[in-house]
Amino acid sequence: MNRAAARHLFERSYGDTHVAGRIKILRDGVTEDEDGNELYPLSARARITIRNTTDRVLEFEYGDPSEIVSLYLLLADEDDDYGVDSRFVAERPDVKWFERPAKGAKRRTRVRLGPRERHMLTLRVGDYIDLAKAKLEKPSQFFTISFSVKTPGAHETAQLVSTYADDVRFASRENP
Repeated sequence: MNRAAARHLFERSYGDTHVAGRIKILRDGVTEDEDGNELYPLSARARITIRNTTDRVLEFEYGDPSEIVSLYLLLADEDDDYGVDSRFVAERPDVKWFERPAKGAKRRTRVRLGPRERHMLTLRVGDYIDLAKAKLEKPSQFFTISFSVKTPGAHETAQLVSTYADDVRFASRENP
């Protein structure tokens, strides 16, 4: 089990439950392979929506999305029902999930979420996950994407948000 798989399991089992959410991969630059499967570019953007499910106000701020969310890409064999042949794709070596910036660092986004209110953020998947090293066996191999949230002041343990963008296929470097 790699680190991403261990984190995913821990957050699913022990994460705080203060938010709900969705992730959607935006369709910028989508092409098709010879079988008609949509292929997203390695630079695909994801829109993440976080909704406050508590009865209190959640307030936090962040500069980089990785300070409050982490991504999980599960590369699965089409014949495997997320069993032993499935694998999590590692984050880029310079990515540190949920790391707070140094004191005095400029933060760009302040969020105040009342009960049932939403906050949306957009990020490039390839800025955080090393898609080029995913060892795709074929360009149209599919991923399941999920994310977790850890908002300062609300979450002590990151919360896996159990929504997925299913059947997302990324083009390989050779087949953009």
